[in-house]
Amino acid sequence: MDGTNALNEPLFGRNMKIEIKKLNQPSDTDMKIMLKWQNDPQIRHLYRWFKGPEEYQKFVNFEQLKCDLSCDPSTQRYGLYVDESLVGEFSFAFNHHALRKFDSKTAWIGIVIGEKEFRGRGLGKIAIQYLENEVIAQGGNRIELGVFEFNPPAIHLYESLGYSRFDVIPDFTWWNEKFWSDYRYEKNLK
Repeated sequence: MDGTNALNEPLFGRNMKIEIKKLNQPSDTDMKIMLKWQNDPQIRHLYRWFKGPEEYQKFVNFEQLKCDLSCDPSTQRYGLYVDESLVGEFSFAFNHHALRKFDSKTAWIGIVIGEKEFRGRGLGKIAIQYLENEVIAQGGNRIELGVFEFNPPAIHLYESLGYSRFDVIPDFTWWNEKFWSDYRYEKNLK
């Protein structure tokens, strides 16, 4: 299939088919899965930022998600599938508004492993390495990302892959009755 990369990787002690597919126009089924992640109280605070408790109480609906996914055509989105089921989503964009060090060759990345049983199993590493290769292939030479201070597993993953913290934005997001900092990480790819 065009736009698909398949790997056979051991996961849970057996080989599973891991595929990465472009998500230019996600199916309604994939959209429903991503909508579930957007509203999942166990993970939504890990990749969405909230201005305060009122905003945290709001949930995303299908039309909002559809708009979010199509509003910025410069963002390149990919689905991470295990045995043909969507388990994660990741993306990158050049010239993204969130960049702290603006450079036209810097990509902003985001990763979500939405299905609980697949977190901490190496899929985030696969996604990051895939993104790094795509950024280089499209002329990029640097990646920047943000990680909330209450997410040690993500911090550990990025640091283990050579990302270094270069900035801290205090009181960036609200969760669990208080405001938390956003740690900004970068990696030069060339």
